[in-house]
Amino acid sequence: MREGWIVQPEHVRESAVLKLKAEVKKEKPPGPKTRQLERHLARTYRILLSRAIRGVYVWFEDQETREYVESKLRRAQP
Repeated sequence: MREGWIVQPEHVRESAVLKLKAEVKKEKPPGPKTRQLERHLARTYRILLSRAIRGVYVWFEDQETREYVESKLRRAQP
């Protein structure tokens, strides 16, 4: 199994990446456009999760994602 998140373009709702999202859907198998979208989304999440002044709440749709993020947070703590 691949380590990390797998981008599912059909679930991306960010309007700034509409063109890139369309290009990703055409790629078979996933290629450079998919990696570009992954990097963009990772940067977006990093910014959103690290800029909170009073805290942030995150909702996870599934247990697997929750466990993945929690494992990353445990590694990042000093």
